[in-house]
Amino acid sequence: MIDLRCPFGLPVLIPLIAILAIAIASRFAATAPRHVRRIAALFALAQCGAAIAQAARMSTPLNGAMIALVSLATVLASFSVKRRVALYFSLNFAITAGAIGCVSAQHMGWWFLFTAVTLASLAAFVAIGGERRLTSLRTLNGLFALSLFLIAASLLFLHARAPSSWRANDWANIDFLSEAPIFGSIRAVQIAYVALVVAVIVLLFAPALRSIERALAAAPAPVAMLFFGILPMIAIVAIERVGLLALPELSRWGAPGLAIFGAMAALLFAWRALGEVDLKRFAISVSMAHGSVLLVALGSGTSVGVVGAIAGAPIYGAVAALLFAAIGMIERRSGQARADKLGGLMIETPRYGAAIAAIFLASAGAPFFAPFWSALLTILGAIPNTPGSALLVSLALGVLALAHARIFAHAFFGKLADSWRSSPILEPFGGRFRDMTWREFFTLAPIVIVCVAAGIAPWWWLEPVSVAVRALGSSLGR
Repeated sequence: MIDLRCPFGLPVLIPLIAILAIAIASRFAATAPRHVRRIAALFALAQCGAAIAQAARMSTPLNGAMIALVSLATVLASFSVKRRVALYFSLNFAITAGAIGCVSAQHMGWWFLFTAVTLASLAAFVAIGGERRLTSLRTLNGLFALSLFLIAASLLFLHARAPSSWRANDWANIDFLSEAPIFGSIRAVQIAYVALVVAVIVLLFAPALRSIERALAAAPAPVAMLFFGILPMIAIVAIERVGLLALPELSRWGAPGLAIFGAMAALLFAWRALGEVDLKRFAISVSMAHGSVLLVALGSGTSVGVVGAIAGAPIYGAVAALLFAAIGMIERRSGQARADKLGGLMIETPRYGAAIAAIFLASAGAPFFAPFWSALLTILGAIPNTPGSALLVSLALGVLALAHARIFAHAFFGKLADSWRSSPILEPFGGRFRDMTWREFFTLAPIVIVCVAAGIAPWWWLEPVSVAVRALGSSLGR
């Protein structure tokens, strides 16, 4: 008998109710945009409360909470959206509902359904929120469709070997490697595992294609916030649900290749970030480097590294959202996003500069911020089995830290060019940049506070993940 219980909790139901409320409010044409924004902010705040309340009962406490906080930050950063407001915010909530359902579902069928809803909504969100570049959108849709096809093929094959259940915990007790080889020593289940890993790599590295990167760089900041804030969690959960839980032996078999690939990609994207002066392209490179670090952690073959990946995915996603939010604020103030055209913003906007400094420190993996612990666990976990990948990822993290320091110095230190005083953009404000507003503060502050709290006291979010990872069995080392 197939178990069709759905993981509908308040964090999933609230955004669905929000979509209905937005549809009703949008019928009042005269005041629709204003009402829709207020409804979106109210429901996003309610969803945060529900996700945080539920976090204590989850084996990965930060997953749902960080998705809800990223959604709230995106809603607050999107108040200036003028086009297709109702559809824009509805897609935001569809993405959030799908993502929270994906990270909480224990039934493999529901997990795949939520993943499909999330990816489809993300693609539509990029189309609605950004510039219409048909080639880029077709490429993105094609990559998402390819990933879903590969994941579906893996799930259907595994279900054929476990016809009595679709629950992930039941699949963990099945010996999928007992079948006879189909070609030499290769088993069909190994092909299914490789297909799953390819799907995850396609998801994580989709923005590496130039056409998609250009589309995301040209899109408003909230589009990139939600895209990079959600996608790493969706990809890592795929490996966690299928690879680590159902196929732990194969995860160990494929771990070295995954770790080396991730380490080389992390170094490549860190090097790209070091040479960037465009703030959006810098943030894209940083996000891709962080995704590569997660691959190294997954490929470490040790419980320490896997904890770094599972616990680090929501943290890296939220930090990516913060980076794009901060860059969007710079772009709104200056009309452009090139660090070499700015300078002196720390003196001009001290409150804003302090907030951006905290975001850059978190993104660079500085101590006392949550990403530091994920990076540390990744390195420690990779040393026993793949010391080469540990060395490469350490180098990549060092280059990333230099890249953050370089671009922050360009934008916030030094002297502001005199030409800005007579700029038409600053003329309404007396030739000065505006400091942080209250709405901008509430966009950034919740995630920054969580990153600092999780960095100072890491045990409250790492220990539940560690307990869950230890339950995976003896296929993982120390």
